[in-house]
Amino acid sequence: MKKILVFVVMAMIIYGCQKSVPEKKTKTEVKEDIVSFVAVGDNLMHQRLLDEAKTENGYDFSPYYTNIKPYIEKADIAFVNQETILGGGTPSGYPYFNTPDEMAKNLHDVGFDVVNGSTNHALDMGYKGVQHSIQVFQQYQDMTYIGLYQSKDERIQVVKKNGLRIAFLTYNQMLNTTEDYPDYCIHDFNEEQMKKDVENAREISDIIIVSCHWGIENDTEPQPFQKKNAKLLADLGVDIVLGTHTHTLEPVEWIEGKRWTSNTCCLQFR
Repeated sequence: MKKILVFVVMAMIIYGCQKSVPEKKTKTEVKEDIVSFVAVGDNLMHQRLLDEAKTENGYDFSPYYTNIKPYIEKADIAFVNQETILGGGTPSGYPYFNTPDEMAKNLHDVGFDVVNGSTNHALDMGYKGVQHSIQVFQQYQDMTYIGLYQSKDERIQVVKKNGLRIAFLTYNQMLNTTEDYPDYCIHDFNEEQMKKDVENAREISDIIIVSCHWGIENDTEPQPFQKKNAKLLADLGVDIVLGTHTHTLEPVEWIEGKRWTSNTCCLQFR
């Protein structure tokens, strides 16, 4: 049985997992490991924020995170949704965002461990921008970039901490542009594929966290699409659903799933 304790302080989640030997083997011992997990949403760089972060030598976004840095550093795993692509070339704000490469270093220095790049702005700088963003984040070996992938083998990203294996999956409802990209690069809400992903993730992990880019901007209540897919993920046995994109705080819910005795936490944050 899995134990989930969730409380929200700046979208902070503490997760405990009781890990037992698979049922086919004799349950001779049960070990409880604890991982603290912090999730921060929608790191979106509008032009004014770019202008404020401009320096003589480039950009420095670190002052923006001064007040939350202690919470990020204390967590075993810290997640952030990087809403705007690091696409290379000239930085820009709305409507086609392009965040400077320095953002990756700043997020790393703040203490983020997992960065999601699968957003509606992923193709704002085209597929070349996606490739550039992946390459920038790859420079930081102790930080995992999820949501934008270079091969079919990257559908599931597993982060190991304190004896636990945490699998991350990502799904995206919308893109602002229609430029062609490989089907393995960005994952949409395909029910059959989601079922396969969760089954595969369960084989190689103890905890499954899913980042869902969905909903309508500025809404404070979830749409039917969000409720439907959150319930699907709960029924499949996912432990935590992180909602991004709306830039608002929508309700945190416990969703009863069919598969496991524990429930799924669905959290929509800004």
